[in-house]
Amino acid sequence: MKKERKRAKKLGLPPGTIIYTGSKTEEKISIDYYTYNNLNVEKYKFEDLETLMKIDVDKDKTNWINIDGVHEVGLIEKIGAKFNIDNFILEDIVSVNQRPKVEEREDYIYIVIRMLRYNKHEKKIISEQVSLILSEDYLITFQEEEGDVFDPIRKRIETGGKICKKNNDYLAYTILDAIVDNYFLVLDYVELEIDELEDRLIHTAVRTDLQKIIDLKQEFNILKRGMLPTREIMKRLQHARGIDIFKEDMTIYLNDLHDHAIMVHDSVENMSNRVTSLLEIYHSTVNSTMNDIMKVLTIVSTIFVPLTFLAGIYGMNFENIPGLSWKDGYYVLLVVMGALTVFMLYLFRRKKWL
Repeated sequence: MKKERKRAKKLGLPPGTIIYTGSKTEEKISIDYYTYNNLNVEKYKFEDLETLMKIDVDKDKTNWINIDGVHEVGLIEKIGAKFNIDNFILEDIVSVNQRPKVEEREDYIYIVIRMLRYNKHEKKIISEQVSLILSEDYLITFQEEEGDVFDPIRKRIETGGKICKKNNDYLAYTILDAIVDNYFLVLDYVELEIDELEDRLIHTAVRTDLQKIIDLKQEFNILKRGMLPTREIMKRLQHARGIDIFKEDMTIYLNDLHDHAIMVHDSVENMSNRVTSLLEIYHSTVNSTMNDIMKVLTIVSTIFVPLTFLAGIYGMNFENIPGLSWKDGYYVLLVVMGALTVFMLYLFRRKKWL
């Protein structure tokens, strides 16, 4: 409901109106700035925009600006003004439920992609929008909150790895590759969860298992909506030569990235089908359990039919019932009832009904 109210604020407003539609309004703004080449690496961390606004990017170096927190619209507008980013792109950056896509401008490319992380304690997939502004002179990444999958990239930069010999287009590829490769890690966790649920459902099925299956189906619906366009944008990046930001030597990397996106999409499709089959297994197990219960109740009822018959005869209010005045009649009737019960149990087991 809160998300719907945020979106409703944009109704009737002019195109390009910048309104944050997420829920991370209390997040602390954090700005990381890396500028480096094969000889020197510099790292800066800001909690305000003023210092960043005074910095002029060195066009002879690779420049990466990462911004955690997009809820402060004024900050986003100032960044847009400094780097000449139009309002339509800024609007998409703060509208955090965008479909993954690529848009080309005169001097930069705008890329939207979903970054996934897995919460092991809650066994839940966390999805976050990441926006990239890539030009020949810099790369800017926008996230809703701190915490991402880029720490290995930061370590490679800080230790002066081979990445420091590359340009902004290679850095953008590295970030996209980290996001896509992390999909495999998230899907591995989800697959283990599916395996455990499947093993459990074969033996027993409880209501909480049904709720978990429903939750998994909802998560995979979200994943499927994100994976198909992700595959499409990776394919488009292979041919994004209009503004010549991705150089020709990046083709082999972009091809590999596209292949990974296809593999992720196929994995999501296969796991989604497995989740659907879990629902069938759940209903089969429930039906099987119900049949076993009904079988036991039927056998118990069948055993009691002759016993009830005998008890009914000797419970009638007639004076001349054979054996009614017999001193040991009660004990004899109990023995007969016991013998009938043993015989019927033997018969059921002989016919493999038990």
